[in-house]
Amino acid sequence: MKGFIDRIEDSRVAVIILEEGGEMLLPSDAFPFKIREGMHLKIEMSPDPESEKNAIERVRGLQQELLQRTEDRRKEDKEK
Repeated sequence: MKGFIDRIEDSRVAVIILEEGGEMLLPSDAFPFKIREGMHLKIEMSPDPESEKNAIERVRGLQQELLQRTEDRRKEDKEK
């Protein structure tokens, strides 16, 4: 994927126009190099299965916690 930096808003957000159409907004400090308006970029993306796995596990843990809270409240309500 290719694009170019159309503008930098408030010195904080780079607006990148994509060659294929559309645009991306990225924090200026996310770049590992100094950026400027008009700079052309090669944009590469790849899946991050480890991060995805961690996120799924975290969400499952939160779901279990919520289910346990619901179950505990039901037991409390029955005891009243």
